[in-house]
Amino acid sequence: MKNFMQKAGLRAQKALLKKIDTSLKNKVLKNYILLIEKEKNFIIKENKKDLSFAIKKKLKKNLIERLTLDKKKNYSNKRFFKKNN
Repeated sequence: MKNFMQKAGLRAQKALLKKIDTSLKNKVLKNYILLIEKEKNFIIKENKKDLSFAIKKKLKKNLIERLTLDKKKNYSNKRFFKKNN
């Protein structure tokens, strides 16, 4: 997944230099949302590692709260695509 995300990031940088139409942009964003939803458990597991490290480094509570991801929070933007597609 790391390799995929690196390649996606490079493609995103190239895309910034070009003008693309809204439907293509929305299609790309929708694919990212689907990928994030598919990898949600892995992302949360890795986030727990980040949180442990942040606590060890004694980061401020507000920073740790901003770093925290969990299943209770709704990160889905599906309703955006229902309106725009």
